[in-house]
Amino acid sequence: MDANVRVRVRLPDGTPAAGASIWGVNHDAWVHAQRELRAVADLDGAYSFPDPLAGHPGDRYTFRASHTDPDGREWLGESYERLRERRAFTIVLVEVPSPSAPVGRGSFGRAPEAPAWSRP
Repeated sequence: MDANVRVRVRLPDGTPAAGASIWGVNHDAWVHAQRELRAVADLDGAYSFPDPLAGHPGDRYTFRASHTDPDGREWLGESYERLRERRAFTIVLVEVPSPSAPVGRGSFGRAPEAPAWSRP
């Protein structure tokens, strides 16, 4: 079995998110042994991490991806994976509303905020 983990990042219409930033964090490690993975998706919107389980405890990871399209729109996505069970998966991004976007019904007068992990 291939020890690499392949992450694909796509926009909702299936278009590859070339250049998307990808992060992965191991949830099973103690603080001193926690492993953080970082990469940039290739032209096909994918990246293969060399065996992230080698020498690190546990197999529970959260992978997050972010992408800015040519029109300046921000996109985010997340996937929680057990790497012993899945070695390839896709993160489908959702658009982050801009602060100046019109507010829809049911929002109580506020635009939805991006998740805390996505803000600088």
